[in-house]
Amino acid sequence: MANLERIYTIPLGDMYEIVRQKRGKRAVKEVKAFALRHMKAEAVKMSEGVNSLILRDGIQKPPRRIKVRIVKDEKSLAKIWLIGEEEKQKEIAEKKKKAEESV
Repeated sequence: MANLERIYTIPLGDMYEIVRQKRGKRAVKEVKAFALRHMKAEAVKMSEGVNSLILRDGIQKPPRRIKVRIVKDEKSLAKIWLIGEEEKQKEIAEKKKKAEESV
């Protein structure tokens, strides 16, 4: 089975009907549940970028919607990334590797 990759805009506006102090935490759970439901995966891993975007303005004010890229691998694991985030992490890893080689 090949990797399955899709781009989704996940609506989080319903989080504003929840008690203020639980909105951010609930938004994270909703993003994971969305990925499980739409990708038919067994498990989900979310990148730090997605988590920090949801909690950027605090736990009380998550964004109304987020645009993410979800990749499902052979092991039925769905990984949630922001658009372009994985490429940035690869560049950072390459820079660190070059710096370690020069030392």
